[in-house]
Amino acid sequence: MQRGETFYNPIDVGVLPYNYPNNFLVSGTTEGFYDNYNLSNLNTSYAKGQPSADVFYKFTTPWSASNVSINTCSPNTNFDTYLHVFWTDKSWLNSRDNGCNAFGKTVLNSGTGPNSIMYAIVEGAGSATGNYTLEFTNCTGCRKGSVNEEIVNDSENIAGGVLVPTPNPANHSFTIENIPFDRISIDIINNKGVLLKKVVDYEGGDIDLSGFSSGLYMLKILTSEGTTKRKLVVTK
Repeated sequence: MQRGETFYNPIDVGVLPYNYPNNFLVSGTTEGFYDNYNLSNLNTSYAKGQPSADVFYKFTTPWSASNVSINTCSPNTNFDTYLHVFWTDKSWLNSRDNGCNAFGKTVLNSGTGPNSIMYAIVEGAGSATGNYTLEFTNCTGCRKGSVNEEIVNDSENIAGGVLVPTPNPANHSFTIENIPFDRISIDIINNKGVLLKKVVDYEGGDIDLSGFSSGLYMLKILTSEGTTKRKLVVTK
């Protein structure tokens, strides 16, 4: 089995540089690989696996990391790509198709934690295969965008200040303000990537934090336009 075929023998790019905009560039190809990442073998509705060959990568975030950017925007990429990011326990975190100025190339910005082992998959959209250059960047505080760009931001609220957890830090409960959708769902995830609470069809009101200890949590918010993420600090 060649390196990069599964989560269990990924290509390890090591620790990302701690200061933006330093990065890692990794060149590769999906040709000669197999479709080992798809909905049928992962049994999750969030996976968004494509029916194409895929290559698995492993990377470690530096102590300063809260966001990471992964892209195939390089002119060396010659096919329509699709990217995915996973937590340390290999649970799905984020997926993205497109996003670069060039058609078919992908940029994925996603929340992480410091000193965390993460995984990424590059594959083709649909059944596409080809060559690519994959760029990994510790993107803390670097790029901002809209809700459907699936970007996590530490201190400023993206998309015009919508979907804001308040208060933050929170103690016993919090609410989400400025909801421009009929309803949303919210996953509350700890810094190990474990889902602790799920709130469905949320339209406003207090979300109880009983049983939560002090710490940093990720809010994964699903809307009709896509998924965005916010950080929530809990103090007890």
